[in-house]
Amino acid sequence: MKQPWQPQNTISIQTLEINNRPIGTDWNAKNVCSSFWRLYVNNSEGAWIKLKNAKRYTLEKKRIYLIPAWVGFNCHNDQIIDHFYIHFDLLGLPGVLIRKLFTQPLELDSTRELTSLRRSLEAQPWLGTQNTLAIEYRIQSLLNLALSQAWDSLTHEQLDTCRMYLQGSHRFAETLQYIEEHLEHALHNAKLATFCHLSRDHFVRRFALEIGQTPAHYIRERRIAKAAKLLRFSDASVEQIAQQCGFTDRFHFSRVLANLTGTPPVAYRQGQHV
Repeated sequence: MKQPWQPQNTISIQTLEINNRPIGTDWNAKNVCSSFWRLYVNNSEGAWIKLKNAKRYTLEKKRIYLIPAWVGFNCHNDQIIDHFYIHFDLLGLPGVLIRKLFTQPLELDSTRELTSLRRSLEAQPWLGTQNTLAIEYRIQSLLNLALSQAWDSLTHEQLDTCRMYLQGSHRFAETLQYIEEHLEHALHNAKLATFCHLSRDHFVRRFALEIGQTPAHYIRERRIAKAAKLLRFSDASVEQIAQQCGFTDRFHFSRVLANLTGTPPVAYRQGQHV
């Protein structure tokens, strides 16, 4: 029997933005793809999202939807409705693993506890991302319950793999932590290999086998993840963000961002309302 997931004991969730606001056609967007997760609740019908494979998901009234990181979609709304959302980051899981395990939006079962938390948060007067400790606790509780349901869809093997990454118990944990803390610097394979006591070539092979990406691809994706959050949730210029995230210049950054998310920096920043 699969053991219940206790997310508060295994994961770190970073709340990026929470709001409850009316949306209209200004919510419409194409090629939305981010390194962070989204939770949506609408108070009435009218909005939908469509995946790149053309599968469409209607956002039904008062239903809770969880959109995993790195899921690409278009979104559409044709009337004024109240839209409650949380943008958050689930720290520890590589993007390549998220894309493998969570390929589509999840409609959550509205349990009594989940519904109660959602209602209490919807009723709050939001001022950007400035939250009291009590509100932050409710946000974390809501996200823990939501992610618990996402976890229920995984097999035993997939669950064990996720726990290993979230708890930092795999052999490349120290290497991934070093990468995360030094994204603005040059990150050479020879240096990274020393954390695992491996030769450079052996490190590259083992990293690609266990993580699912070469070190270069993993680093590029983590740089884009950091840059995407800065575009959405800071006022830093594109040039500043490129420098802070280890890109040669804004043109290099723009090419990589467009390649991974389908959107150049300026358009990506303008789409932050989704």
